[in-house]
Amino acid sequence: MTKEEDPFKALRAAKLGRKKRTLDENMLTLQKHGIAFEVLSPDGPILRVGSFHFWPTTGMVLNNLTKKRSRGVRVLLDWLKREHD
Repeated sequence: MTKEEDPFKALRAAKLGRKKRTLDENMLTLQKHGIAFEVLSPDGPILRVGSFHFWPTTGMVLNNLTKKRSRGVRVLLDWLKREHD
């Protein structure tokens, strides 16, 4: 099988498309809610939002204090709300 006949090329392209769409949606959600964040890795990207790390391409959220993990920008927003209450 040659490189031109790669059967997984379409799957990889679809995966990159989903990640790009998820990245855009999550960044827009953070901006709409007025959440300040610091970009730790522009290639990833990894964001620091308060005491949390957030990967907008996958939705992974990590609480740096408790090391608890979850997924989703809505979970991040909920945790930020609880942190400030």
